[in-house]
Amino acid sequence: GMGGPASDKDPYFTGDWSEEMGEEGRVPPGLTGVGSKLTDDWLNRILFGEGGEVRPYLNTRMPHYLGYQLGDLPDIFMVADKNPNPPQINVSGLLHHHRNRYGRQLMGTEGLSCITCHNLKGHRSLGMPAVDLSVVPERLQPEWFKRFLLEPASVNPNTRMPAFFTDGKSAFKNLFDGDASKQIEAIWIYLKEIDQTRLPVGMEKTNAYVLVPKDRPIVHRTFMKDVGPRAIAVGYPEKVHLAFDASSCRVVLVWKGEFLDAESAQANRFTPYISPLGEDIHSFQPKEGETDRETQRKFLGYRIDGDGIPVFRYKQGDGLVEEAWKPLDDGSGFTRQVKTLGETSGDVVEEVRW
Repeated sequence: GMGGPASDKDPYFTGDWSEEMGEEGRVPPGLTGVGSKLTDDWLNRILFGEGGEVRPYLNTRMPHYLGYQLGDLPDIFMVADKNPNPPQINVSGLLHHHRNRYGRQLMGTEGLSCITCHNLKGHRSLGMPAVDLSVVPERLQPEWFKRFLLEPASVNPNTRMPAFFTDGKSAFKNLFDGDASKQIEAIWIYLKEIDQTRLPVGMEKTNAYVLVPKDRPIVHRTFMKDVGPRAIAVGYPEKVHLAFDASSCRVVLVWKGEFLDAESAQANRFTPYISPLGEDIHSFQPKEGETDRETQRKFLGYRIDGDGIPVFRYKQGDGLVEEAWKPLDDGSGFTRQVKTLGETSGDVVEEVRW
């Protein structure tokens, strides 16, 4: 929690899409645990001025230090941050023969949809252009990678990375019976062999930017008309959809039919904000205290439940709120479930039809 850019230097940290990606995408990552996070080669590349260039959307770059200025600093990081009990991850051997196809499935829109936020092998993501994952095996230690995927918030409390794995089980149950360790290992192997295999489903097709929820919901962060630059759109196979504003911590739009065409946001950040593809669009007007300027709510991210539905988490006063929208069986709307923990504990369950 210490360090970071001084207040007079803060305005220099700029870059494309920084508003959508928040502070995490704008300022340098923290150094806590960096010795157990980065590989020895990558840490040396960064410190000795070669640069990793995994965040091309940022205008700021690392200073170029000379060898005598750094001394043994890379080795000191490695020793100081060594994790005595790292999570076990098997990233070699015949066990993984042909496993990259499973990693490809998980990365794509029919799996965990990593490509919704992350670039891959120079290809833009379907939404905000977060760190290109193709350099992960070269850049990160596999044990840190597994730990981060298992519990993103424990590594970085401010991360926008959703929690796909809970208690050793994946939100995507259709592979390895939802075994989190096997799925994470498959993703690692796929990224390690990225030059020998195909892009994930949803990225290699020319019409991939039309997002079609099939077996599970699709969660897509984007710039969205009438919602704003921190929109989180959720498409459901039941053909009812919503857009949540992470600034005001509320659902702003619901609609039916088709979900989204993300091509305009992917192609050029200066294009107009995207709009719902479907019909029967309904907008919820903010109640008193719910506008961006008035709200006392603070967005804490979201987790994915066992059905692939995002559970939005935000702080309101002294309470922690979890809010989930689940489609009604007849496709006419949603069941809105709100759980509040704290001094004003309580649950709200209501049907939303339009």
